[in-house]
Parts: sequence; structure tokens; C-alpha cells
Amino acid sequence: MYASSIAEECCSGLNIGSPPLLSNKFSISLFDYSSGYFSILSDLLISENYCGYVKSGVALSTVSLSSLGSGSSRVLTEGDVISVGSTGSSSITGGTFVVNYSSLKLKDPDPVDPDLDTDPNDPTSPNPIKYRDWEEDIQTGSKRIIYINYTNRNGNLETYSFAYTPFEKTVTTYDEWDRVVKRETFTKSIGAALNPSYVQQSVEYDLRTVVAGVAGGRAVGFGKQEFEGVAVTYITYKMPVTPIADTYNYPDGYPLPEIFGGIVETTNDLPDEPAIGEYYQIETSCYKEYIFDGQDWIERIIPKAEQGVYPEGYDEVDYEVTEEYSPNAEIYGSVYTNYVDDNDNFLVIPDGNTLSSRTTITYETIKRTVLIADPETTQTVS
Repeated sequence: MYASSIAEECCSGLNIGSPPLLSNKFSISLFDYSSGYFSILSDLLISENYCGYVKSGVALSTVSLSSLGSGSSRVLTEGDVISVGSTGSSSITGGTFVVNYSSLKLKDPDPVDPDLDTDPNDPTSPNPIKYRDWEEDIQTGSKRIIYINYTNRNGNLETYSFAYTPFEKTVTTYDEWDRVVKRETFTKSIGAALNPSYVQQSVEYDLRTVVAGVAGGRAVGFGKQEFEGVAVTYITYKMPVTPIADTYNYPDGYPLPEIFGGIVETTNDLPDEPAIGEYYQIETSCYKEYIFDGQDWIERIIPKAEQGVYPEGYDEVDYEVTEEYSPNAEIYGSVYTNYVDDNDNFLVIPDGNTLSSRTTITYETIKRTVLIADPETTQTVS
């Protein structure tokens, strides 16, 4: 990449003519203009011992610093100096904005009748409150421009430019205990950013093999094409390893649990002939237990006040798996260095995504102390 090409792009962005003729070369395929045209142009000139100034407001004039100091010029004396100070500033004075809040009327939300808030997840409740079990975070970056250089039929260097806006969205899903169980991250980019070498080699191949017509259609189409990558993380939590305390306060008529039967997967797995007072935990609903009163199974939802003692084991992560699905355009860019095979055929990247990585993390639980029935009594479990 030539310094003169970069300087020409900077001058074009600043709407000034007469770009400088520079001789430096850079062995890079992309150039980052995020630091600003003026700063880049200044660095390019200084690197080759030049300084520049705008002439007549439309043209850039350059002076070699090595030529300064020779010859004669007027000498300023103390009487010629009126004052000394800066001639400009790199920052623009901020404007003043006045915002009128007189029309903004705030009021407290209407209170919710606690007697009507029976079951937030029951659509038949008189006034159910809906709880969201997911959240979405969207981040949109600033516009970026990708420059890709290629050599034309005459051996001269030319440039394609592609503009796009980086995008990322993360969707997090929670369970009934407000724990993260799934996190999906979606990213969007374009082919020129994911695999610039494919664009360069494609247009140069077309220029070499196409006899007539304008080459580069395939390269431009791929460079502008949008690709989406996905990363998904699944988190699984441990089940408690100790029975629930047998001293909870049950409503009148409910028998006190006496025998801990164990943990079953669903209510269909409850035994047909249990003992009176036998109770079970349900694996899929960590806030419920079922007690046999001699005739029927009674479902009990554990109150929030007791959940702080009961579900301690649920907060322990068992393992998490992260699977990343990357666009094939990005995967080929990290694997292939040449897209022309031995028969001089150009290799075309297939569409779609491929599982590019999978990471599994397993957590081991050390011994810990768990409160059971009596706060004065503890039991150590593994």
C-alpha cells in the first residue's frame, strides 16, 4: 500500500486538492482511518520530512523541511512583536443547549392490589403480573470503511472500499430462580471485513482470466454481503444433595413431612403406595415439593422466605457449554492463503455457518456447610 494513496484518500475526505506525492510504502492490506484524516495526513508528511498548508482554501501545498534554514529572511526584533499566543485550537467551542422540562409530567404508577396478585404465571388470575424470563442487549458500532488494494491489468495499484456498521445482539434467558441458563450472541459483519484476501484474489483472478468486460463483480458482491455469527452458552446447575428440613410451617390440615422419599423427574414418577408423610422433590421445579397425606399427593409451593435455605445447592453451576458458529467466509479466511487450485480454478466459499469451536467447563463442588431444620444444627455434604 502506497503512502500517496492514503494521502489522496485523506485529501478527498477533507475536500482539498493537490494531494502530496509521497514515496513510502506499507506492507499491509488494510488501513485504519479512525484517527482522522488530518492527523493521518500530518503523520505521513512528517514521516517524509515535509510540512503542509492549505493554499487559497482548496489546495494543499507542501514544503520540504530539509530546505528550510537556507537563504535569507527578515529578522524580527523585539519592537516588532505585539503579543505571543496560540493561533488556534484543535477543539471546537461547545454550543449551549436549553432543554425545557415544564411539559414533563411525572406520576407514581398505579398500585397493584396484593389480593389480586395470586399467581403471576397463571393467565386465569384476576390480575396476573407477567414476569419476563429473558433480556436483550443490542450494540451498534460506528460506521467502518474497509479498503482493499489489488493490482489491475496494467500492474497499477487500485482500491475497492466497503462500508458497514458493526452490530451485536445478546439474548439472555433465565429460569424461575432468575439464574442464567442460556446466552446467545449474534454478530453481523460483511465479507470484506471477514476475509479481505478473498476479495483481493477474486478480482485479480477475474482480471487475469476474463478477456473482455468489467471484472470484479463476484468480489464486490462478496465484499458487500452480510454474514452473521452466533455463539450460544448453556449453563446447567446442580440439584441439592440434602433432604428438605422437616420443620416447615404447613397450613392447617397438612401433615408434617416425616420421610424424605427422594428426587423424581416429574410428578408422573411419584410412587403409587407411599407412606403417610412421605414427601418428594421434583427435579424440574425446584420450588415445589409433594407430600402424601394418606389419600392424595398435596403440592406445596415453598414460600420465598424459606427458599433462601432450601435451594442452596441450586446456585452451584454444574457445567457450561459454549458453542460458536462462525460464517464460512471467516473460517476460510483463517485457513486458506490461496483460492486458486492446481487447475487454475477459483475456489468459491460455501454459504452458511460452521461450528468453529466448542468449550465445555465442568465445576467441581468442594465440601460445604448447609443449614437444615434447626439453625443451630449443620451438616456437611459433598
